[in-house]
Amino acid sequence: MDGKIMTDHSTRPDLSEEQIESYGKDGFIILRGFWKPELIKAIVAEYDKAFPLLGTGPGPREKPLVVFWTHAEGGRKRVEPLENLPCLRSLVLDRWIARAVMTLSGTQEARLLETAIINKPPRTGAVLHWHQDVSFFPLDPGHVISTWVALDQSSPENGAVSYACGSHNHGRVGSVNLLTGEIYSGERLEPIRQNPENLGYKVVSPAMEPGDLMLLDGKVWHMSGQNRSDHARRGIVVRYMAGKNLFRPRVGMGATFINQIDVKDGNPIEGQAFPLLSEG
Repeated sequence: MDGKIMTDHSTRPDLSEEQIESYGKDGFIILRGFWKPELIKAIVAEYDKAFPLLGTGPGPREKPLVVFWTHAEGGRKRVEPLENLPCLRSLVLDRWIARAVMTLSGTQEARLLETAIINKPPRTGAVLHWHQDVSFFPLDPGHVISTWVALDQSSPENGAVSYACGSHNHGRVGSVNLLTGEIYSGERLEPIRQNPENLGYKVVSPAMEPGDLMLLDGKVWHMSGQNRSDHARRGIVVRYMAGKNLFRPRVGMGATFINQIDVKDGNPIEGQAFPLLSEG
């Protein structure tokens, strides 16, 4: 049985009407200084301790995992059960976040999909071409809300993510190879073939400080450049399924959580690897 993950209630006020409206317009909002510095430092310490010891195997199928992904040529994904990183776990399963996901999606259910710590190393770090997260996910209807939490300062110089404001209203697009931009064989949907500014979208690359929180619609178009600085750019990406999502295999599936899906085509994605978050 699935079971509900219970975490401490946040004392923070709910999202304001202005924030909800801004999210609906642009597809994302940033909450400055959301997480306490002590928690961010503790998560960085967990990362620094765990990363050198991690293997590259698939990890247990029945537990939520953390993917450690280095954005550089030849960078390999490493995994660790979320339960082994208690400070990170408290952030991922925070009840305020679950409540915000349900509010922004207009649903009554928020389920953890995946957690990743992304590292874009200094003076390296690959360019990730324009893409849309849900184009890689075998989900129907594919309603996903992501959070991005900065662990280091993020700026255009060190490869900050660029977003096409309002692009989530375009719908789903085709999946592409993130490093080359080439469309995957068998993809039937049209990919993003040009700079979104040429299509009338405003593109922004917001700077972020450690502890800042972004809430992002999974259909927003985004990309990131190389890290040209002398400092790493690390961040936590947590993706939540909003409402019921059915398993629909598709081309371009490369996420680690794919191996944890244990249901047939057309059935809801559930199970211990994808815990249901609850307010109550």
